Parts: sequence; C-alpha cells; structure tokens
Amino acid sequence: MRGLFLFSLAAVVAAFASLNAADVKSAKPVVKIGVVLPISGNNSSLGENGRDGLLLKLREIQPTSKYEYKLIFEDDEFVYSKTAMAIQKFKNIDHVDAIMDLWGQSSYIAVPILKNTNIINLSADRWDEPPAYAYDFSAGCPVQNYVEPTIKVLKELGIKRVGLFTFGERGIQTCATEMKKQMAGIGITVTEEVMASESRDFRTWILKLRESKPDMLVCIGVMPTQEIVLRQMCELGYKLPFCAVGASLWDVNPIYTEGAWFVDPAPSTPEFRQAFQKEFKRDYRYPATQFYDAFTALTAAYEKADGKTKPTNEQIAQALRQTRDLQGATGTIEFLPPNRFKTPLSYYLMVNGHAKKSTMDEVVAAFGKQLAVWKSSQGK
Repeated sequence: MRGLFLFSLAAVVAAFASLNAADVKSAKPVVKIGVVLPISGNNSSLGENGRDGLLLKLREIQPTSKYEYKLIFEDDEFVYSKTAMAIQKFKNIDHVDAIMDLWGQSSYIAVPILKNTNIINLSADRWDEPPAYAYDFSAGCPVQNYVEPTIKVLKELGIKRVGLFTFGERGIQTCATEMKKQMAGIGITVTEEVMASESRDFRTWILKLRESKPDMLVCIGVMPTQEIVLRQMCELGYKLPFCAVGASLWDVNPIYTEGAWFVDPAPSTPEFRQAFQKEFKRDYRYPATQFYDAFTALTAAYEKADGKTKPTNEQIAQALRQTRDLQGATGTIEFLPPNRFKTPLSYYLMVNGHAKKSTMDEVVAAFGKQLAVWKSSQGK
C-alpha cells in the first residue's frame, strides 16, 4: 500500500512537472517597461492618472498580445534626484527594454543616463527636446501647436499687454520662449516673472504685475503653483482675466477659474472614457490619455513582430517611426519626424466649474465679454 502511494505521488509530481514545462515552453516573451511618475507629492494626480492610462491599455491588450508587457513603476514625487535613481534602477537592475516618463525634465535626466545603450525612452506630453538620442520618442503635440492657437485668440481679442507667469522648469521655459516670440510678432508687450518651482509667496510679483496694467494674464505652470497664484491675487483684490497653456487648470479650485480658457489635448473618444470609467469607477484626467497613447504606439510596434522572439530595440525604434493611422484615446496617432507621436488639441472654456470643449469663436466671444466687463471696472 505504501509503495502504491509513493508511486501515485511520483506520478502526480511528474504530471505537474510536465505541465509546468509546457507552460514555460508556451510562455510569451517578456517586454519590461520601466515607468517613472509622481505617484505621491503635490503632483500625485498626474502620476495616478498616467499610471491608470497605462494599466487600462495593458488590461486591454494583454489577453491577445504576442508579448507579455511587464510595467515596473517607480515614484519620483517630481524630485529630480529620485527620477535619476529610478532611471539608474531601470537600466542597471531591472534591465528594461523601454522607459516611459513625463515631460521634458524626466527625459533630460533619462537620456544622459541611457547614453550608449539602446533602451527606448518614451515621454508623454513633452514640450522641449532632450539631447540627441536615437531611441528617444515623445507622445503629444510640440510646443508650437499649443502656442499658435493661443496667439490666434489673443490677436482676435486685440490684446496689447500681457502678464506672463512661468517658472524655471525646462519645458515651461521652452513654451514661454515660443510664446514671447509669437506675442512679439503681433505687437504684444509682455511683463514676465519666472518663479522657482518651490515658491509659495507671489504677492510681491502680483503687486508688480498690477502696476504694469496688463490686459490679461497668461499662466504656464503646474499645481499647486497655479492655484496659489490665483488665490493670492484674489486675496489682494486683483482678479485679472486669464488663460493657461496646457492642462494646469484641471485641478485648480473652480472658484478661481470661471471664465478662463486654455488649449489642451482633445477630449477622449467615448470608447476610452467608458472603458476608463468602468475600470476605475471615475472619469479620466490628464495625462491618462497621453500615457495610453504612448503605450499604444509602443505595443503596436512590438505586435508587428512574430511573437516567437523579442525584437531588438533597433527594430522597435524603426517600427515606431512607421506609426500611421493608429487609433488612440483622443483620435489618430501619427508619427511626426524626427521623434514625436502627434495627437489632436482643442480649446476649452471653464464653465460652472467644468472644462467645456469649445471652438475658437466661442472662446473669443465668451472671454471678450469678460474682458469688456473687467476693463470697464478698471476705467479702461
């Protein structure tokens, strides 16, 4: 009886070993992707939504994909030293095939570390271009695409004097430089203040701005800076009509933003919105669609291969450059040489605490009325 038990146990072990061997043999090749985002800290909303955009795409594609995509997340809290540590970990410990990060500062940190490797670096919604690197890509429109529609509205409104609020992050300064260049081209005088990113008291600058008597304020900033500026302006009794560039108004308290407008990526498709709400029980926020689209482009490049072996990063880079008519969260993703995946932009008006997609004519009409009331109150 004891011998029969041992024989049966041995048979079971052998059967499991056979099954495990079959599983290993049929397993998909693994593609490791390091993701560095501010999951915590003042900009945690950016990190959480970027992460969830990636997870949504992963859950959509994984059941039928040729490869197993493994996302390795690191939280940098938007602290550059932590960003560098995360990139070093991805490179030297995790040995990732690709890295995904947010905005230009992450890429400027990543690219020097990745020099002499062929690790793909794919950043979301980057305005500035990092040092040349053959495997560097960015998802989202270039800075000129954000500035040009803003300038069109200012020109239509007949704006002559602008207060420009920025701070010293690379991408924001790239945008500010382009903004000032195009403003000068239509005769707008600019009063600018560049703040340190850690600044929290802007009262001296606000008083200086009031003395320059601008027609309106243009903000290029991030949370929580933008809300602090607007709150302190209200505390000083100075509510200047304003617009913003990029998504920085989404998380600002709506009591400060009513009537403001901005240029930002187009709304998502109904399919993406419904899928996101079903998965996470809430509506998506920026930059969920940007990371979803970046991951869509990356996985589409891999899925062009046969699935038997993992393609080289050189092959993936070539496939990324061939991206055409790829459906993303906000519309069609198109490769724009030398290294960008372009997606649509839209105008938005803040109405009753919500961002409403609008046409240029709607922005001009609504903001023009606000400007007229404000100028009347100032005796202009």
